[in-house]
This record gives sequence, C-alpha cells and structure tokens, in this order.
Amino acid sequence: MANFYTEFSFAIRNISADEKEWIRFRLEDNDVRWPQYEFAEDSDGVVLWVHEEEGCDIEELANLLQQFLSLFRPADSIGFSWADTCSKPRLDSFGGGAVFITAVTQEWVSLWEWLKERGVE
Repeated sequence: MANFYTEFSFAIRNISADEKEWIRFRLEDNDVRWPQYEFAEDSDGVVLWVHEEEGCDIEELANLLQQFLSLFRPADSIGFSWADTCSKPRLDSFGGGAVFITAVTQEWVSLWEWLKERGVE
C-alpha cells in the first residue's frame, strides 16, 4: 500500500491581533481539512507559519488566503508552492504546483498540466 502526501511550508509576516484572531477562528473550522499552523514572534512581529506534511484541501486554503487579503491586505499578495509525493515509486504520483493569490485573483500552476500541455502523458 502506498501513502500519498502533499507538502508545503510558507509564512505570512507582520500579523496583527485582528488578523490573528480571524485566522485562528477560520482554521479551527473542522469541516475542512486545514493545514497545520503556528504563530511565532520574530524581529518583524508576529509571523503565521502554515505547513503540511500529509495533505489538505489546497483550493480551500487558497480561498481562505484570498478572503484574508480581501479583508486585511487588499494591495498584497501571497504565493506558495507544494510538492505531491508518494511513499512508493508509483506512476503519476509525483508532482506539485504553485498558486499566486491576490484579493481578487488566483493564478494556479500544476506540474501535471504543464507537462500535459507539452504532450507528456
């Protein structure tokens, strides 16, 4: 039996108290498989570290981040990449992608789609 994973790690810096409260409330919703997260202090203030080793709903995460930007940082953007891996060397089980998010748009890149556009099946 093979295990499949979606892994990523990124940070959002300078989190305000209002942003922290909103994020914490949203990420405690048990109806969605959210990633792991932690708040930490650094020289710039509070940092939100979002990470995952097994997988979560990346589309829901992107939508949440877009809502965050729309509410708190409409001129900013957030982007992250992820890796899809497998515990065994299965065909079509390795890849990943990236997403660039603003308050009004999301731009997605999938490694599988990129290869498919070039004729690789």
